[in-house]
Amino acid sequence: MNQDATGFTMLDTINASAHCGYRVAVMDGHTACVSLKFANSPAPNVQDVKAALRNYVSEPQKLGCHSAPEGAIYVFDQDDRPQPRLDRDLDGGYALSVGRVRLDNVFDLKFVALSHNSEFFLDPSPLA
Repeated sequence: MNQDATGFTMLDTINASAHCGYRVAVMDGHTACVSLKFANSPAPNVQDVKAALRNYVSEPQKLGCHSAPEGAIYVFDQDDRPQPRLDRDLDGGYALSVGRVRLDNVFDLKFVALSHNSEFFLDPSPLA
């Protein structure tokens, strides 16, 4: 507490990183709050990470699978995206939606990801 007992005093040695956990009543779609700490320093900046995600090509796309999404990862710049009701069915539900990509003071970067209920595994190589 501060001397006036009106609030807490942050110590210089404490860093906090928070994501808002949320549960939305939707039929399909799962969101994840993702925090990343890169092995190499300095970490890539937000624009470089967004570009790497936007340019990512999945293995099904490389193989020409008929069910492969046109874009494996859609990156939104709006502060309120991705949203399950709006973005879960991108490319037939096979694409991953990413938004709110921002720097973090504990980890290097954080973002919100959304996928359809179908199984989806993100290859971390575009972020390496």
